Amino acid sequence: MKNIITTYKKYFFVSLAVYCISFITGAFLSKFLSFKYTENEQRFVDLFLHNYTLGLKIMVLGWISLGVISIIYLGYNGVFLGAFSFAIIRNHGLKPVLTGIIPHGIIEVIAFLLFATIGFESLRCINILKLNSKSEQELRYKV
Repeated sequence: MKNIITTYKKYFFVSLAVYCISFITGAFLSKFLSFKYTENEQRFVDLFLHNYTLGLKIMVLGWISLGVISIIYLGYNGVFLGAFSFAIIRNHGLKPVLTGIIPHGIIEVIAFLLFATIGFESLRCINILKLNSKSEQELRYKV
């Protein structure tokens, strides 16, 4: 377990940094945007299936693009959530954010960060191949 954590730690922190910077950017952009707030209840199963499907897309497209599409999605989602949250707070108070966004948002953001981290797997494999190739070349020249 410790090996898995150390293996993916840098990719997770890159994903987390992109998300945090995007969220803060969205918070600043919220001054220029207005969102219409309507209470909306979604069934758990529908929300779970939507997020699961989106997470799989983030992961697979990340594999194909060496993590680039995963980062783009995290940036987009972070900007939108930051702008939406702060616009709702400014126009409707803190209660809608505490009762509507945070309960499922915490789990959703963590899940998307993990999917994006796994989306870097192809980049990680290329880095391993480069390191192995470099060490093989060094061995050939030493002999």
